[in-house]
Amino acid sequence: MSQFCGRRWRVSFFLVFLLPGILLAGCAPPASSPGAQSALQIEPVYIVYSGEVASFDNGHLLEFPFLDTYKGMEGERWLGRPVTRAFPDRELGWTLQIFEYGVLAQDPGDLHIFLLKISDLLGRRQGGVPASKDSNCAYSQETGHNLCYEFREYVRTAGVEHFGPPVSEMTMDPEGNLYQDFEYARLQWINGGIVRERCGETFFLLRGYDRSLREPATGSAGPAAGVTRLYASLARPTLRPGEMQTLQVALTDPTGAGVPGVTLQVELEKDGQALLEITLPPTDENGMASLSFRVPEADPGTRIRVIVRGMWQTTPLESVVEFEVWW
Repeated sequence: MSQFCGRRWRVSFFLVFLLPGILLAGCAPPASSPGAQSALQIEPVYIVYSGEVASFDNGHLLEFPFLDTYKGMEGERWLGRPVTRAFPDRELGWTLQIFEYGVLAQDPGDLHIFLLKISDLLGRRQGGVPASKDSNCAYSQETGHNLCYEFREYVRTAGVEHFGPPVSEMTMDPEGNLYQDFEYARLQWINGGIVRERCGETFFLLRGYDRSLREPATGSAGPAAGVTRLYASLARPTLRPGEMQTLQVALTDPTGAGVPGVTLQVELEKDGQALLEITLPPTDENGMASLSFRVPEADPGTRIRVIVRGMWQTTPLESVVEFEVWW
C-alpha cells in the first residue's frame, strides 16, 4: 500500500490528528462494536501432520526447526500458510520461511528462531510523536507512537505479542482507508472492519526473491486421500561442512496410516554428481525412519539435494529435499 507524498500527505496527516472527533469517529466504529473481532480469524488453514512434518493445502511443507515455533504461536491463526520453503537470505544472514501473514527466521549462528520485524525491513517505521491526549488512545513508550480507537481494541483483544508495538501513527491512504504499522504486521480499516495485510506476501515481492522459492518441494505431501506418500524433511536448511544433518522420512499408505518395514535409499547430490549414498533403517510401526550424516565439503552457497527412493508393493517412491552449505 502506497504512502502519502507531498501536500496531500501533509493535509491528511493534519486532519487525522487535529480533527480526531470528526474524521476518526466517522471512519472507525466505537470501541464496543464487533469490528475488533472481525479479523481475529483468518481463512481456515488445512494441515496434515505426519511426524515432524506438516503439509498444507497449498502443497508447502513446514518442518523442523520452524514447525515447533509455528505450533507454539498458533501459526495457523496468526501466520497462515507458508508461501515459500525455508531458504537462506545471504544479505540478512538468516534462514527464512515466509508465510501469508509474517516471516519466521533462524540465526544459523545460535539456531535462535524469531518472528521477523517485517516493518523495519519494509521501511515502514516512522519517527516517534508525542502522546495523544485522546482518552481513546494508548501510547507506546518503546516506539513513541499512539494506538487509538478500533486498532487499540483489536490489539488488546488479539494480544500485542502477535503484532508488536506500533511503529507508525494511524494514517490514511489515497483510497481513504486507514492503516497502522506494527513491528510484525500492518492493520487496515477497510469496509467497516479491520483486515490484516498479507505482509508476508508483500515482503516476498518487495525483497525480490526468486519465484522458484514458492514452488512446493518434490514429493511434498498435500492433504489428498487415496495416495501413497513419502515425506522427507531435514533438521536444518543451512549448515557448514562437517556439521551433522538429520534426515527424517515418513511413509503413509492411501488411508494415511504409516507403512512399516520399508527400506529406503538416500543419495546426496550436487550439480548432478553423487556425493554420498546411505541406506535408511527400515520404517518403524508409524512409517518413520531417520538418520544423521555429516555434511560433505562444498563451497559456500552450494545447494545439496537429498534424494530418498524406494519401493512399496508396486509403487515407486521418491522424495527430494535440499539444504544449502553456509559460510
